[in-house]
Amino acid sequence: MKYCPNCGAQLADDATFCGECGTKLEEKTAASTAATDTAAPAPEPTPAPAPAPAPAPAKSNGIAAALKGKSKIIIIAAAAVVVIAVLAVLLTTVFAGGYKKQIKKMVSLMNSREKDYNEYVKLSSPSFDVKAQDEIKELAKKYGDKDEYEDTMGYLDEIMEDVYDGFEDDYGKNWKVSYKITDVDEISNKDLKAYKESLKDTAESYKSQADYYEEDAYFYGEELSKKEAKEVKTVYQELAKKYKSAEVKKGYEVELELKIKGKDDEDEDEVTIKVYKINGQWILGDGLFW
Repeated sequence: MKYCPNCGAQLADDATFCGECGTKLEEKTAASTAATDTAAPAPEPTPAPAPAPAPAPAKSNGIAAALKGKSKIIIIAAAAVVVIAVLAVLLTTVFAGGYKKQIKKMVSLMNSREKDYNEYVKLSSPSFDVKAQDEIKELAKKYGDKDEYEDTMGYLDEIMEDVYDGFEDDYGKNWKVSYKITDVDEISNKDLKAYKESLKDTAESYKSQADYYEEDAYFYGEELSKKEAKEVKTVYQELAKKYKSAEVKKGYEVELELKIKGKDDEDEDEVTIKVYKINGQWILGDGLFW
């Protein structure tokens, strides 16, 4: 019986390698045999103790590591919450404040005595409608009777002029409008849905106008060719489609304390207007000042 000189495992006498650690034994065995021929037998080697298992990490280290990992998660989560909160504030400021800008613009137009009706239309109509009206205006200049077109546009401008004349009669020449928002209530989903249905009615109205230009139609006092009628019809058709598919995401009912003051008189009144967000754009709806 012999033992492995490397790991101390007990081996058969004729073993040429260690079955435990794989150490070759031929050379070492031969050398050992030669040594036994010239020297006294050496005492049998004591088997080497098996390598001690690696110490398990202390529980305190494991908890510390776990806590360290959780700390990172907590810090990242806290940072994410802060970022989300900041974004929420910014979005509220930008989007909720949009309708306030429209109200401010409306008052500014009034105080500057703006008579161009289209400037007010821009505040109370979706951008796609404003664009379509500009296209119709250009087609009217191109295919319609110039005098009839100017009379129509002039009539709309006269509406605002009458409003301003009325203010001047009541309050004097240097009248000025000021306002303060006193309350804001979010419009319910039910009322938003009803408003969206009204937009579909507008879409049907424009569709009817488009159908009128099917053939042999008059446009601002002039008869159109089929090609010209088709061009006008296309504008109204696209406008009808956009009103039908318009998205109304939010709306507010805004209460204002409105003051008109001039040299001769002054007046205060509470006015409620509705504002709607159509396709991401705030517009002034029901309850405009005049």
